[in-house]
Amino acid sequence: MTLVLDASAAAAVLFREPSAERFVRLLFETSEVIVPPIFPFELANVARSKVLRHELAWSDAEALLGETQGWLVTLVDVGWKDAWSVARRHGLTVYDASYLSLAIARDLSLLSLDDALVRAAGKRAVRLRS
Repeated sequence: MTLVLDASAAAAVLFREPSAERFVRLLFETSEVIVPPIFPFELANVARSKVLRHELAWSDAEALLGETQGWLVTLVDVGWKDAWSVARRHGLTVYDASYLSLAIARDLSLLSLDDALVRAAGKRAVRLRS
């Protein structure tokens, strides 16, 4: 199975958050994970936010971000017009819409912890048990 992974779910895994326990096994069972090119920047931004909230030191954040270099994710280009259109249609940020746009274009499921993105994805959203 191939799926689109958004930054909220990836960040939960990267920063070892309890919410990741609900889906980390699914990621290991997935044959391919694809993400839009904004993905590493969004993860870096989450790390920065954690540092500014004093949840992590800069060096720890950088070390964790370095771990993602070994992740088996494939960056797949998303056209801005496609993301723009999805954003307008679903009331999402263009950043979030890039993930949904990719899922739509590839006819794939989307794994996200972002409530608005999950709602917009509808049947494409991977449903996680609480």
